[in-house]
Formats: sequence, C-alpha cells, structure tokens
Amino acid sequence: VFTVLGMARQVWVTNSPGKLGDLHLEDSWLPAPSEGEVTVKVKAVGLNFADVFTVLGMYDAAPSGERVVPGLEFSGVIEAIGVEVKEKKKKEVKRSADGKRYEVVESAADEEDNARGGSGRKGFGEAPRFRVGDRVMGVTRFGSYSTAVNVGTSYIRRIPDEWTFEQGAAFCVQALTAWYGLIELGQAQPGKAVLVHSAAGGVGQFALQICSMMGMVPIAIVGSKSKVDFLTERCGLQKEQVVVRSWRTGEFGKRLDRAIQAIGRNATGVDIVMDSVAGKYFEGGYSRLAPNGRHVIFGAASYTPRFGVGIKWWNPEFWLSIVPKFLSRPKLDVQKMIGENRAVMGFNLIWLTDGTADPARLGVLMDAMLKPSVRWQPAVISREYDFSMALDALRYFKSGKSVGKVVLTVGKDTEDKPK
Repeated sequence: VFTVLGMARQVWVTNSPGKLGDLHLEDSWLPAPSEGEVTVKVKAVGLNFADVFTVLGMYDAAPSGERVVPGLEFSGVIEAIGVEVKEKKKKEVKRSADGKRYEVVESAADEEDNARGGSGRKGFGEAPRFRVGDRVMGVTRFGSYSTAVNVGTSYIRRIPDEWTFEQGAAFCVQALTAWYGLIELGQAQPGKAVLVHSAAGGVGQFALQICSMMGMVPIAIVGSKSKVDFLTERCGLQKEQVVVRSWRTGEFGKRLDRAIQAIGRNATGVDIVMDSVAGKYFEGGYSRLAPNGRHVIFGAASYTPRFGVGIKWWNPEFWLSIVPKFLSRPKLDVQKMIGENRAVMGFNLIWLTDGTADPARLGVLMDAMLKPSVRWQPAVISREYDFSMALDALRYFKSGKSVGKVVLTVGKDTEDKPK
C-alpha cells in the first residue's frame, strides 16, 4: 500500500554478481517518487539476456562487483505521481498605451500556450501526462525485478488497451532494440535483405515485423530445428529463409549461402545483419554483406556460460570456455573495411538511461515506434513464471529453448486482463 513516504516492496537482488544462485528475494522500501517520476506497481517483468549477464557479472553497463537488482523492462499500474513543480510564467512590464502607468503582460510564449487552449502540451519525445491508475510499460536502468519501481515519465508509455500486462512487459526493450538497429543504424529501406540472428526470440520477432512493414526480405537464423515451424507458421517465412545455426562455422556458412541464393541475392549478399550472438558466428554474416552493408551488433549470446557461474576465478568454465571465447573473439582490419565498403555498428540503448543523456532522446524513439501508422503485433509469450520463481525463469531463459518472450508475473489475477 502506497503512503506519502513510499511503499514496501520485494526485490530480487545479488550482493556480489558472478553466480546465478546468489540472486535472492528480499524485502525493501521504495521511497515516494521525486519530481518527474511515478511509482509503478509492477504487474509483469520481461526477461532479457542482459539480466543473465548482469547476475553473472558479465555485463559492462552494470555496476562492477556491486549490489544490483537486475531487470530492464516492466509493465504495471501507476500508483503515485511525484510532486510537479510548475514552471513560473515569464512576465513582461510595459508602459500603457496612454503612457500614464506600467502594466504586467504575458510573454509571447504564454500567449502561444493560451492560443492552444492553455494546454501546456509537450513536444515530440517528451513525457505525456499520466494519471494514477494508468496501465503503463517501460524501461529502467536495472531494478525492474521488483514489485514496485520509481521511474522517470520519459521512460514509460501507456500499454495499448488490447494488450495484456505480459505483452506490455515484453515490448519496450525488444522493440526499441529492433527499431533502433534496423531503422536508425541499418537504414532500413524497401527491398533490402536482412539477416536476423535469434529470429525466434523477442528482438528477432520484432525485427521480422519491421521487415514485413518495410517491405524488406529477411533470412532468419535460429538455434534449433524446433523453431523453424514457428517462424514459417507464425511469421509467414518460407523454410528456405530459415537457417538453423550449426556449431561448425563452415557448415553454417554453407547454410547461409543457400538461404541467400533462395531469396535471389547470391550475387550481392545481404544489406543488414542484426546480430545478437557474435562470437564465432559473427564472420558468417559479416563476410556476406553487400557493398554498403551494415552489420549491427547489439548482443553476445554466444558467450553465455553453460552453467550458473560467470566471472569467478575459481570457476573452471571461466578458464576453459569464457576466456578462450574472449581471446578468440572476432577482429577486423579497419583498413580493409574501407575497400570492402562495409560497416560494423554496435549499440546498447541502456546508455540512454545513464543519467547524463537527455531522457527525451529515448522518448523520441519510443514515440516514433508507437505512432499509429506503425502497426505492431504483440509479443509472443513463451512462458510465464510467478515473480517468486525468478531463478527458475532465468535458468529456462538461459537454456535458449524459449520461442518468444519469458516474463515474470506479479500477483496475476482476472483483473489483469486487457479491456
């Protein structure tokens, strides 16, 4: 229950990142929201590979060796709104028309606002006005593995009425990543050929939606044969467009060549690679880029440890698997890239929430991809876990068996259904 001082909540926290089993649930106190923030009673939490790497101490953006609550995205209901400090209107003092007295008049900006009906509306990318009870979805710089969060209003948007809380929690990080990677960095255009790694996952499925909306031709890469039928039935791809990743890089390259030939691009290659896997699979996509092609890399799932331990010196897997993978990671000759006319572009949108970037930048991206003309299908939910089962959810998610999104639900009941 929210009070003027805040509210009690539960959080999943690790005191010393490095081991999955060290993540534990504890009680916490959430203070009242500050100006520009709202308190959201969380209904669902979306899982991402960044959560796994955060808990294992392998995520660059996470505070190194410090106590951390993982989680980047959520959905829920606004419980409270921070006190808003109203901006004082600027006034001007002018002599009256008869010259006998001075008068206080509104500034030009106030007159313009009054002409709009005094709405004080904000610009594109800035936070809309919210009310207690609004259903919202949003992003955080860690901390969403919680039953309640305080978040800046620039980082949340209302959930479409027809979506569930689970679908809302599965949208923001995934869709933002796909949108920024393809639209902003990849320079998506009709007719382009796009290679999408982990196409059955959350980002992959939204990337395929963008390809469909933009009239681009995708090649979908998956980690197992069990995911092929899902992509052909759900996303309308031909089987020739789906490549099952092989641990043998030579065989993987041959499969890519067959798929590129099937879409009629064997003479040129692909225009965009959306890469969330990296490692030994990087070269397969990069070497098949067409001139002026762009390899967009936003993840490194191939470095995920098999077991539940990350960067710990006593961990045998650290020395036998993680370190060798790191030392053998792809390396590029930048001089050669000039002649090949190819680009590699890396990004992580979490840096837009680091406290130094203008929050409106993230708001601009969210508003752009939520325009009515962009017709998203809600995310496919692979599996739901109760909030108390976060460790089980992470272990399942880490296995790579999921198709679509894995989410945690908080106090789910019949009232959580969409309108």
